[in-house]
Amino acid sequence: SVIIDFAIRKAEFLTGGGMGTHVPLPTAFGLELRGDGGFYYLVLCLAVCAGLFIKNLERSSIGRALMAVRDSDTAAEMAGISIFRTKLVAFALSSFYGGVAGSLLGYYLQFINPDNFGLSVSVAYIAMIIVGGLGTVLGSVLGALFMTFLPEAVRVGVHSLSAVLPAFDVQAKGAFVEGGVYGLVIVLFLMFKPEGLARFWRDIVTYFRSWPFTY
Repeated sequence: SVIIDFAIRKAEFLTGGGMGTHVPLPTAFGLELRGDGGFYYLVLCLAVCAGLFIKNLERSSIGRALMAVRDSDTAAEMAGISIFRTKLVAFALSSFYGGVAGSLLGYYLQFINPDNFGLSVSVAYIAMIIVGGLGTVLGSVLGALFMTFLPEAVRVGVHSLSAVLPAFDVQAKGAFVEGGVYGLVIVLFLMFKPEGLARFWRDIVTYFRSWPFTY
């Protein structure tokens, strides 16, 4: 990521370098999408299509190969699966999804530069995956929702705590508190709920299916 960031900053003729570059308004079928409402439905449509594609990919030979390599490289190779080809497919798919998401962010902000994709963004995405649940589409959605609302909850909590304990000046250290909460949430999920919110949701569904009597 450091090498790519360096290359983007040096390729000023293409990316604008460290100063970034302006992005025009997105257009769909010849119509410009103005305002948050139109852009929201565009992103929602693409997100649903992306989720459905991955859910269907799971049931294909490529999806089964990806899951086999994820569980055990050695066992997958003994079953005749090409480890290099499968990992290359995984890298290409994830890069494609990341590219679509990054381009949508550029269209939304109408300005983009390398600072939009720092290390903190990568940490936030890893936290979303861990909290939501590895290897599940539902976990990706739940993790993204949870980690999006968590900073707002932390800010409200920090503000309330600063009002009660002004001597500690908690609000001035809000960024450190937020980072600490991020780390604590990840550790707690890894310790007590390693399968993330997706498993928690499945447990709730299973409970209500079998309550008060199984069927």
